[in-house]
Amino acid sequence: ENFPTDYRDEVRQWIRHVRFSYRRQEEITKEGHKAKSAGPPLKVSLSSKRLEELKAWNFTWDPYVKEFEDFFELLVAYKKVHGNCHIPEDFTDNPTFALGKYVKNLRKSFVKFSAGNEVS
Repeated sequence: ENFPTDYRDEVRQWIRHVRFSYRRQEEITKEGHKAKSAGPPLKVSLSSKRLEELKAWNFTWDPYVKEFEDFFELLVAYKKVHGNCHIPEDFTDNPTFALGKYVKNLRKSFVKFSAGNEVS
């Protein structure tokens, strides 16, 4: 369903706050003291109930991890069909995820990393 742009922006902002709040709470729990990234208080607090509700909905806490997990699932499927991971740059069999383009960018990042360069 299409939401008005303002609403999407509000939801996007809320999600950022929830993720930041979650990371901060995780840091405090692990470190046992005030988190290094502690900043101004957030309007969103994650009570145990809210946290459990988000987990029950399979909320994506780290979109980069989710993206990699989705990629890896497609990679495994590709290998089952083709017997290898030699994915051509223009390969895509999923309308929402261009596997060939993702692999191309991953390979570029690997080359940079292997050469000792910073990877974004």
